[in-house]
Amino acid sequence: MIKQGAYHVEPWTVRESALDLDLLAQSESVFALSNGHIGLRGNLDEGEPRGIPGTYVNSFYEERPLPYAEVSYGNPESSQTIVNATNGKLIRLLVDDEPLDVRYGTLHRHQRTLDFRTGVLTRELDWSSPADRRVRVTTRRMVSFTQRAVAAIATDDPEADDLIHSARKASKRHRYAAEAAGPALGSVADKIVADRKELQDLLGDYQDSRLTSGFLRDLGGIPGRNGFTFGLLYAAEAEHRRQLRKRITKRTKSSRGQ
Repeated sequence: MIKQGAYHVEPWTVRESALDLDLLAQSESVFALSNGHIGLRGNLDEGEPRGIPGTYVNSFYEERPLPYAEVSYGNPESSQTIVNATNGKLIRLLVDDEPLDVRYGTLHRHQRTLDFRTGVLTRELDWSSPADRRVRVTTRRMVSFTQRAVAAIATDDPEADDLIHSARKASKRHRYAAEAAGPALGSVADKIVADRKELQDLLGDYQDSRLTSGFLRDLGGIPGRNGFTFGLLYAAEAEHRRQLRKRITKRTKSSRGQ
């Protein structure tokens, strides 16, 4: 039995506010997700450390014969044991080429919350690598009750999102400053204004996509809604945001020095 203050009594959630590596096996059971077809133990997203890894699929099992010296009524002819399926939960995160591993570096904050109303397991992590590179990561995991063959994991990087939002505001200020200096700088100012407007629109599209994803996630968690459809829309929006981030990275590199 787990007896520690990291688990809080709340109406509709189980929340763990600190990570105890000695209780990983127990906490993996507490935060396990299942819909009767797919079962996922609450292992950490990065795979290590772990207590007992577990990804299970209904009807995927090992069968062994049970021979007897004498035939007797009622004796089972075979034994069935459920076995691990391919682990699809792993998300390898690299921080400046260093793998995220809570056993190393500094773990500033670690919280896991299982919401019984939505069936979503949320993990919030604040960690510094041994090279003192600090990141904040949020992941969400669920198995579908309407499409039982579907499981999903979403990863957010709040720090990167906040930096992009700050870059948008900085780009806006730079653009306004260039517009004000237009009479003095002429075509140079016009070029800066056009460049910053293009960058500002791109950063704005990313922020809109981020807000849309949160809206779709909330809608999909409402009981009675078509969670599968909202999940597909969320995945499409996440891919759109990923492509935008690539464009932003390329665009900001080309803008350096201007």
